Amino acid sequence: MSRKISLVLGTILCLAMSGLANAQGMDGRHAMGRAGMGCQPPMVGAFHDSHMGRWWNDPHMAQQLNVTAEQKQKMDAIFQQHKLNLIDLVAALEKQQVLLGPMISSDSPNETEVLAQIDKIAQARANLEKANARMLFDIRKTLTVEQWQKLKALHRQHMMRDMRRDRRMWK
Repeated sequence: MSRKISLVLGTILCLAMSGLANAQGMDGRHAMGRAGMGCQPPMVGAFHDSHMGRWWNDPHMAQQLNVTAEQKQKMDAIFQQHKLNLIDLVAALEKQQVLLGPMISSDSPNETEVLAQIDKIAQARANLEKANARMLFDIRKTLTVEQWQKLKALHRQHMMRDMRRDRRMWK
C-alpha cells in the first residue's frame, strides 16, 4: 500500500476516533507544519498528493474503496466549499505567529504581551482545526458503512506494517 493511501487512512481514522479533536489544517498547498506546528499529524500529509488533496481522485485509492463518481463529485464540492476558508485560517495563524517573533526576540520581552499573543495563536490554531475537522467529517459522511469499514481495516493493516518496519529500524 502506498504512503499516500496510508496517510489518507490514518487521517480519516484519527478524525473519527478522536471526536474530531485532533484534526489539523490544510489548504491544498500549505500545511500546519508550515505554520509552525512542528510535528505534523497524518491528516496534514493526506492532503499533499498529486491531486491537490483530492485523495478520492487517486485511481488506486478510489478502486480499493469502490468510490463512485457521485461520491467523488460530492467530495470535490465539499473540498472546494471549505478550501478558501482554510486558506484564510492558515494565513491568520501564520500572521499571529509572525507577530510573536519580535516579541520573543526582544531583549526585554513583555510577558503580558507575549502571553496574550500566544493566546491569539492558540485561538487561530483552534479555529483552523475546527474548520478542517468539519471539512473532513463532511467528506467522511460521503462514505458508505462498507467503505468506512474497509478504510478502517486498511488502516489497521498499514499500522501493523509500519510497526514492524519501525521495530526493524531500531534493532
